[in-house]
Amino acid sequence: DGLNALDFGVDNDADKCHFCPKYDIKYPDRLVPVFGANITCWQMQEFYESVDIDKNSQNCALAQKMNFICGCDGTGYAGANTEAKQAVLAWLPRMMAILSIFVCFLVDY
Repeated sequence: DGLNALDFGVDNDADKCHFCPKYDIKYPDRLVPVFGANITCWQMQEFYESVDIDKNSQNCALAQKMNFICGCDGTGYAGANTEAKQAVLAWLPRMMAILSIFVCFLVDY
């Protein structure tokens, strides 16, 4: 999946996409690498609040998958919905790499 042409307009306000559905942006100045190199969390939130985009569109789903960067509560970052879970997901591959190198040294010894 990826970006497609934005379809504007919703029939019901309940069908409108919100970048941070709970309006809980913790880091408004962080950059979100979805639509461009210099787009901040605050700009993403303002865009999705000012434009009627359907909440079931691919663009909405992609944006909401990236909203974890801004500290928004949601399912982004592989379903890790707390900072502690996100830290575990970030450090787990690193720890496994270190463990793998250590085991290789043991096998060679």
